[in-house]
Amino acid sequence: MNQYEIQGTGIRISSLSLGTWAFSGAKIWGAGDDKEAIRTVHCAMERGINLFDTAEKYGNGKAEEVLGEALKGRRDRAVVATKIFTDKLHHDDVIAHCDASLKRLQTDYIDLYQIHWPNPHIPLEETFGAFEELKQAGKIRAASVCNAGPNCIREMAPYGVAMNQLPYALIWRVAEKKIIPATEQAGVPVWAY
Repeated sequence: MNQYEIQGTGIRISSLSLGTWAFSGAKIWGAGDDKEAIRTVHCAMERGINLFDTAEKYGNGKAEEVLGEALKGRRDRAVVATKIFTDKLHHDDVIAHCDASLKRLQTDYIDLYQIHWPNPHIPLEETFGAFEELKQAGKIRAASVCNAGPNCIREMAPYGVAMNQLPYALIWRVAEKKIIPATEQAGVPVWAY
């Protein structure tokens, strides 16, 4: 499996990643089997996938818990990306929610801590100030974002955003028109989901 370094982070990621929303038991996916989810993570790792995408919002933390179990004894070979939700981007919320994610993931650091959906009502300085404190404390390695549009990514880029995770597929190519060009122009790599 090819690996790439996320510029300026020292983090090496596989060209494919594994999303964990289906591990959450969320209504859209139906009931899940934790043992099968754990086997899926192990199988992915055996095939060279090291990037795992999760979020506190996936089953109210259930997906993070399952991923944490799956990575026991393997954490050093995994890149964990988890997300904080839109309404939790105030400074103190960011710190508290990161600590909660760390506990569910059974780890002492998160590789990519992501804004799940940008929130124009909370100042970027406040959110990224908290991210910087978390970096200094060794709790996160890099800050990232999901679902950032052209204007948002231009505003966030100066804060050292590691990636912009976007919905992108052959049957849903909306991002090609404005979002991907703006993201690339801002010097931020695109991570497709």
